[in-house]
Amino acid sequence: MKYAFIILISFLFGITSIAQSKVVDTLVYNHTIRIACIGASTTYGGNIENREVNSFPAQLGKMLGSKWDVKNFGVDASGIIKKGSLPYWNTQAFKDAQAFLPNIVIFNIGVNDVQPQNWQYKDEFLSDYIEMITIFQNLSSHPKIYLCREIPVFQDKWGIRASVVNKELDPMKKKLAHQLKIPMIDLYKPLKQHSDLFPDGIHPNAAGATIMAKTIFKALTGKTVK
Repeated sequence: MKYAFIILISFLFGITSIAQSKVVDTLVYNHTIRIACIGASTTYGGNIENREVNSFPAQLGKMLGSKWDVKNFGVDASGIIKKGSLPYWNTQAFKDAQAFLPNIVIFNIGVNDVQPQNWQYKDEFLSDYIEMITIFQNLSSHPKIYLCREIPVFQDKWGIRASVVNKELDPMKKKLAHQLKIPMIDLYKPLKQHSDLFPDGIHPNAAGATIMAKTIFKALTGKTVK
């Protein structure tokens, strides 16, 4: 009886582990897996030379290979808050990302929302983010959603302040991930010792984007890129 109980507990623990897993089961898909990368300048590849090749979505696509189709829907200076200075909601990229009918959506957006002119509406950040995520979840492709923790801010600039990102924005995004039960990819820790890869203190260069791509690759596949 005791042995049977142990087996039952082990089985239930296994189910829980699977449910919380970030890793994508590629066997579920009998077609190319479409990934939409939603974000602002660090997704778009702002300040990265030859961004079409060196942005993190481009590098991620190369790492994943032909089974995957990774598209960059980043928009410079955009944010989540609808009342903000450049809401992602109003962009063509938002429409295009939905039309792409992704199987996976990676949200790497939010840092521009902490700019003072936007953060005055911070009470609407969570509800606006939830609404956008829900729109993607309700697509006919019913994509798996990933939420990225912000990369480090090494220099306060353009109204983006490290203290606000670390003490206010990050906790909100963690709350969001917990509330919606979606996995969060930590892009902060892999880059926190690499200020040298941020020429302007805000945007990573191509080498920084490589670290981002490798981190996301591991979250999606459970494997490490050399």
